[in-house]
Amino acid sequence: MRQNGKMKAEIVRVDNYVVTETKALAESIHQVRATADKSWAAAQNSLQAKYDMKKGEASATWTSLVKIVYDGVSYDAGMVIGAELKNGKVSTQIGFSAQTFIVYNPANGKMEPVFAIRNGQVFLRTIFIDKGTIEELLIGSVIQSKNYQAGDTGFKIDGETGIAEFNRLLINKDFKIMGDASKIVLDNTGLAVYPASGGVIKLGRRP
Repeated sequence: MRQNGKMKAEIVRVDNYVVTETKALAESIHQVRATADKSWAAAQNSLQAKYDMKKGEASATWTSLVKIVYDGVSYDAGMVIGAELKNGKVSTQIGFSAQTFIVYNPANGKMEPVFAIRNGQVFLRTIFIDKGTIEELLIGSVIQSKNYQAGDTGFKIDGETGIAEFNRLLINKDFKIMGDASKIVLDNTGLAVYPASGGVIKLGRRP
């Protein structure tokens, strides 16, 4: 440890072993920490492996953690890799904790983000989905089919203008299209037009 007034720097390493007739534990903690008065920053690596032969349980974990405490508020990010044996079954996990999680692609000689998770939202540059189920979809700009050609093939929906183009459309059973402030109604029973002068013009099976 080194200290100068309110400034302090520390490097801490702890190694621990515990062995009994039925239990074994090994762990190692390595931490670096810099303190400025009541605020501090730290980075820590922790390794732990343990086995309980009597219970038939075992676990191995690797934890990496960085933390800053500033004005009494703690900010941290970390990663945990673990494996666990319990009830005769082994499970493995990898967990991340951070305000922003980003994966970069260095293939082009520069760090381009492939995808990012920020404040609970996922941002993807390009995505290919073979099969997927979406419960709710919010279109911010445009969604269209791969074969879309205006006036020819495919479909396009513009989320900003509300304009949709389907070059081949098959509708089974009930449907309803309303236009011009409900003055034109087209559904499975026919077409109804409500002129400004009053009355109604009906085509088809509308009652």
